[in-house]
Amino acid sequence: MVFDNLYAFSNPLARACKCLESSKATAGDVYHFWLAVLATYEQLIKDNNDVDGLQLPDDVINEIRKIVNARWHELTTGPGKSVYISTFFLDPRWFIFFMMLFDNSRCIFSQVT
Repeated sequence: MVFDNLYAFSNPLARACKCLESSKATAGDVYHFWLAVLATYEQLIKDNNDVDGLQLPDDVINEIRKIVNARWHELTTGPGKSVYISTFFLDPRWFIFFMMLFDNSRCIFSQVT
């Protein structure tokens, strides 16, 4: 049971680190994978009390949340933060997505006039 819990919480970070070891990884990928890790942790915490959940005590969940939030805060507000965010938004792989997101003809978030 303890090993399963440790595996569940270390697996997203281990996968992100493995992907970031690629020679094709960019600084924008760091931001991208952190978003994926945060989404995975949010799902684990949300499903914690389910029958198939990890069944961790609330104090352990709160400690995990504090650690992850501190690392996220460091990434987004610490020194050099603009490198990760800028390269994420300027990445040509995402450029088409962002253009479609803000294109008025196909806009998801259209302005009401």
